[in-house]
Amino acid sequence: MSIAPASDSPTPKKKAGGGVIKITISAVLLIILLTQIDGRALLQVLQDARWAGVWAALALFIAGIFIRAYRWHILLHDLDVLIPLRTLSALYFVGAFFNTVLPTGFGGDVVKAAEVASTSGQAGAAVGSVVVDRFLGIVVLLAMGVATLLLASTWVDPRLKWTMAILFLAGVAGYWLLRQRWLLRRISQLMPDRLLHLVEKPARELYEGLEGYSPRALSLALLVSFAFNLTWIGVNMLLGWSLDIQATLAQYLVFVPLVSLSLLLPSVGGLGVRELTYVGLFGLIGVPEEKAFALSILVYAINVVTGLIGGVIYLAQGARSASTAR
Repeated sequence: MSIAPASDSPTPKKKAGGGVIKITISAVLLIILLTQIDGRALLQVLQDARWAGVWAALALFIAGIFIRAYRWHILLHDLDVLIPLRTLSALYFVGAFFNTVLPTGFGGDVVKAAEVASTSGQAGAAVGSVVVDRFLGIVVLLAMGVATLLLASTWVDPRLKWTMAILFLAGVAGYWLLRQRWLLRRISQLMPDRLLHLVEKPARELYEGLEGYSPRALSLALLVSFAFNLTWIGVNMLLGWSLDIQATLAQYLVFVPLVSLSLLLPSVGGLGVRELTYVGLFGLIGVPEEKAFALSILVYAINVVTGLIGGVIYLAQGARSASTAR
């Protein structure tokens, strides 16, 4: 697979244009939703929320940060990149901060990879570990959703079943494809240059990352991904309980993976896309739009609070580095 030279990276003008597009998408989606939702009813739903559930969800979400950091630690350790777990945990919080303030869902990943590369001197391992870390989380979450669908045939719309199944199979097929270098090379020859430029670099990084891991490390990382995704489902259920949303565990197991995948679409911190997905999915089981929208707001608020913790850590580290330099 031919690799594009570094000089072909997006120019500042292209990056700025991409940021404007994401801001526009988020703004348009939010405006559309707000024009359809009763503002007073939304405020009433938030005022009536059980705040014990919100605080418990925040605590569980923070616990999930440490679980994900442990998964990252497993992947890096298998590549002989020995960074303390507490450092990786701090980087996960810092990554959450940049995901919140930057107009992209991957800004935190870039920061984490850059920090590990700077510390270890192994840029390839750093980038690959971040890509694989995210990939494993998504695949396991989809697998949980598909397993639930096999037991939830009575209430799930057939279109939703097909969507979930196709996404999961696409993830599995993508993993298999990344193991077939000859096939990747052939596909890259058939791709238009513009499309190849977009997908070639992340595909290569994911391939090289997966190639370097032992089966034991990947198996353990998958188990940790399962543990984290249980906490993520739990966060949504606690917030749903706080808003008196009547939904079953099976419904959360199906909806939450789709919400997580929707955040990969262009937007600013998932704004607009997240809200539209929550309202659309929970509307399938009769949840009022105001409650589904409130759920998305609380999920975003928890992400912001976690990002603020990461911002404090980032500033403290910067101040410590400046003091050391002086």
